[in-house]
Amino acid sequence: MKNSDVDTDKKKKNLVSILQPLAADTARPNNALEAKTYLVLIDVHEAMIDEAQNGLDDCWRALGDILDASKPLGAYPVELLESVVSEFGSVIDSPEFDEVYTKLTEVIAQRRSDGAAGQAHIKRAFQKLELENPYEAIRWLGRAEELLLKREYRDELTQALLGSSGAYSVVGLRWAARNRALAALDHTMHEFRESGIVEWSAWIAAKQLVWSELRLGRAPQALAALILAKMIMSASAPSDELRAEADEDLISIEVAFGLSLLNLKPEQLGSITKLHDIFEEYDLVIAGMATLFSLGQRQALRTEGYCPAEQTDQDIEDFLNHWIAVPGADQMPDHTILMDRDTVEFRSVVLGCSILLTSNSDPVSVGIAESILGCLESFMATSDERDVMPHRETLRIVMRSNADEGAVPSHRVVEDKGASFFEVSYSPAFRQDSAEKMQTYRDWLHVAIVEIVCHFAIVRDVEKWLTKIADSERGFSRALLFSDMLTANCNVFGNKPPIRISDHFKTDAREFAPLRTAPLIIRETAEPEIETSPKYGEGDPPDDFAKPEEMKHTDRTVLSPIQMDLWNKAGWYGTAFMIHPQWPGPLLALHFRDADAARRIFEDWRERWGRVGSDENVRLSIVTGVSKREPFAYSMHVGPVFRTSLVEKGKTFLSLSRYMRLNPTTPDNLNNFLAAYDQAGEFGLAPAITPVGQKFPVPLYDLIQPRRRLEVRPAWTIEDHDPDLSVLQDDDDPFIPEDQIDPPVRRAMARIKAIRKAATS
Repeated sequence: MKNSDVDTDKKKKNLVSILQPLAADTARPNNALEAKTYLVLIDVHEAMIDEAQNGLDDCWRALGDILDASKPLGAYPVELLESVVSEFGSVIDSPEFDEVYTKLTEVIAQRRSDGAAGQAHIKRAFQKLELENPYEAIRWLGRAEELLLKREYRDELTQALLGSSGAYSVVGLRWAARNRALAALDHTMHEFRESGIVEWSAWIAAKQLVWSELRLGRAPQALAALILAKMIMSASAPSDELRAEADEDLISIEVAFGLSLLNLKPEQLGSITKLHDIFEEYDLVIAGMATLFSLGQRQALRTEGYCPAEQTDQDIEDFLNHWIAVPGADQMPDHTILMDRDTVEFRSVVLGCSILLTSNSDPVSVGIAESILGCLESFMATSDERDVMPHRETLRIVMRSNADEGAVPSHRVVEDKGASFFEVSYSPAFRQDSAEKMQTYRDWLHVAIVEIVCHFAIVRDVEKWLTKIADSERGFSRALLFSDMLTANCNVFGNKPPIRISDHFKTDAREFAPLRTAPLIIRETAEPEIETSPKYGEGDPPDDFAKPEEMKHTDRTVLSPIQMDLWNKAGWYGTAFMIHPQWPGPLLALHFRDADAARRIFEDWRERWGRVGSDENVRLSIVTGVSKREPFAYSMHVGPVFRTSLVEKGKTFLSLSRYMRLNPTTPDNLNNFLAAYDQAGEFGLAPAITPVGQKFPVPLYDLIQPRRRLEVRPAWTIEDHDPDLSVLQDDDDPFIPEDQIDPPVRRAMARIKAIRKAATS
């Protein structure tokens, strides 16, 4: 019989007519529910053929109801639905389907075990990665990790941890990726510590850890992981095919590690003069060659046997240039960290905010720093601008070894000069030598992470966000379960894990003097920007505009000269125009209520950009003609400078600014200031306060910043994606010249009203 002879519609109708009475038979609930399942699956088939998304969503909801009903029915064959839903998961990616899958895992946990449910979560997570949805993969893997903590699920937990590491790396969260890789390696080595057997998964975890460290630019840690990876590979017994693949992987890793050494600046070379011999001990030929290349030891390359004696310097130079240009070299970090100083700065980017952590170069400080950054990234991984709005370009965290001996770390916010920062106090002798200390450390980390988040971001709806992050996404569990890097580092690398590059020197190491005086790797730099007026878009953003769920954390940038906590405390409430006999132009003073906070605002700017740098980084605008009813009113706007270098495909930035509406009785003060500014071509910007008992503001003269740039514009020129859009108020009626038939401000007014309405709805 030919396929064309089969009447599928008739067969389907016959099948439905048989199933419907069974589904309605309440006396046999197991059979009825199974019949309902088949009926829904028929509907799924029809909806997929018709490409009816709404119909599919209805089917997923119906299957969810079936799973709910199956919980008290032990004879219902949930395995059937498990098989079908799992297969659909490879092509279906929707919230409705995920809800069905979640209910399926709950039933699996009830029927079989948490381990089986955890495996189902892992399968869904890897489907999400295949569907290019890494944030959803992180959510599913986080829940899987929590289900797989029992010892008998060690292999499955390792798989989940490695999957998490890969997913975190995809979205630019490199510390979370590194910590998960280390946790996976720690778990694989439990088997070795107990039985002496080295599992092949240990090699996979070690390899992933090396790559994670290389992406962070940490040469000492990458080398420690590389040596361990090579030892693991030698001690395991994989198939010939796996061994060949591992050998190729090891070559790629060595080439990348070599690039990190070639990337060293000339002033760093004094720290690697005794590094070469460790590579001979572990037969890391490529890394040894890179060390001598980096030092500029051309002759040693010949005498040590890396290059034939007859090779000329030009031959060596050509080889070096080929190495530097290997595919992927441009993805390596700009700076290689050797940990050769008393302190080191680690960097993370969370939702575009740069987290700069200054750590001491001791194992405890570094381990705590790794815990903080990895925990923060993991906790915030699946949040985006719809949940929280970062408002700081940079947040500083500083480690201080000033705690009582053995005490659990503590933290505080330091408000001194300039921007506030977090200070973490710890003891270099801190050891987690009891269950109580481990729990206390985790509790402290929990509190610290929440406070750090609240310091650099605004949560739009605290209750809704906490419910989402703590309940459905298990964010705290995801962040804290594998946050103890102090213990993990010791478990994997011993009680004294190598922290500094010098920790890898052999006691009898030979010394190769640095001969190189110029960089080997020169990064391409963009041509100097040509000053042009930015062009802003019109209308609604295009459909392909960057979506939060498709962007890495590192694809975002926060632009903000405003430190929100300082500005809130300072209480900006006016503007003063002045003349100073010792200043070439007029003064524009921002009038604040709190002198200390006002001073710190300008100290922060000076610290970030220097005494004259605010001109390039702080945009000042005066918008006139904002209201026909108040003809002399104007708005003063303080915000970031927008540069064309920020316009990069696939990347976005978030800006924060402050503005003030001023309504003088005459235009004289503003006009006089603008005339003096026009004549001098510059002005001074300063904070001002009104001392107790005085009527007029007094500038803080020691903080005056010279300025040349000031944008003065009429309100009617504001466009609907303009940086000055926010100065418009809902009831404004801007002055519009008679010859302007379609002024852009009308579209701008409509947009700002829509934005504010959406924000309050």
